[in-house]
Amino acid sequence: LNQGYGALLNQQILHRGTGHRGGPARVLFILTFAPRPRYGINQLETRMIGHSGSYSLKWNQWGHTFRDFGKPKMRMPEPLTTLRSLGFFSFGQQWGWDFITVALMRIANEDTGFTLEDLSDFTKKGGLKMLPDHLQALDAKTWESFYFGTCTKLKTLLLQYYKLAVAGVVGFYLFINLFVLIMFRKRGFGHIFIRGTTRLLLTHGLVLFFGFLLMERTKFSQWGRNIKTGKAFQN
Repeated sequence: LNQGYGALLNQQILHRGTGHRGGPARVLFILTFAPRPRYGINQLETRMIGHSGSYSLKWNQWGHTFRDFGKPKMRMPEPLTTLRSLGFFSFGQQWGWDFITVALMRIANEDTGFTLEDLSDFTKKGGLKMLPDHLQALDAKTWESFYFGTCTKLKTLLLQYYKLAVAGVVGFYLFINLFVLIMFRKRGFGHIFIRGTTRLLLTHGLVLFFGFLLMERTKFSQWGRNIKTGKAFQN
């Protein structure tokens, strides 16, 4: 194409053209139109966004639409922008492609930026900068195993901290109540222990109960069923 020309391409076709090798470097502006993700029974969108491209959006700009970018001060304030870009909540607005979905989609297809060569360079440079090396699966051979391994290590560490925190709270509570019992002899130890145990069960039990309900709702939602049956995210 000559300077100033444009081309309209269908992302479902294969690009067989050669690279630009002669003359000075050229600057290209690529605008990609993608179907909005839909997961309803009668609106299931099975197409994915185009592969082998370069998407120059910041991570917190994903999940939004043209209408949002037209009025960013009104429709893209923080922390709503971050929650929406990560796919947590749309606040009643129409969804765009969220950051996590796109990243996982590109990883699964070994797309630009997520090839095995990119993984090798990524791990050699230390991987995720916000995490120390011992919490990352830097010896992984695929992007999937890297992220799953890293998440497993983080889960193990956080679970250890959680157990220590619960043990510390229980120990501190028992110590205080034993001290009060010995010094003032107000109540029997059995009553104090039962009250403390009940309080712990209520606080942690409610969190686990609502977490279980949220996971079950996600699993049996139309979105979850479409992914589980392989209907969603097909070419």
